Amino acid sequence: MQTHVKEAATTVATFLALVGAVHGGIWFSLFGVPDVTVLNWPFHYFWLAVGAWVAIMAVYGVYHRIVDGIEREKRELAAAHEERDRDRGAVAERSTPGGEE
Repeated sequence: MQTHVKEAATTVATFLALVGAVHGGIWFSLFGVPDVTVLNWPFHYFWLAVGAWVAIMAVYGVYHRIVDGIEREKRELAAAHEERDRDRGAVAERSTPGGEE
């Protein structure tokens, strides 16, 4: 898969995850079940105060790790292409009389 396709797919997946986290916060704030508690808080308050932030930070951490991997892959590809071009240039210089084209 091309690196730009990986970047686009990662960005779309992250966007959808963040939209899901925000939508979950809105849903539980409006229609939360008051009988469900977390740490003696109604669940929708817990989600709004703590859960959404933790979810967003987790999504950001995963996104950052994936994008760093893609950037590393891009640098490796660029270095490989540079080395290949340098090798081709050295062969061309040896095969051309006078060193000019």
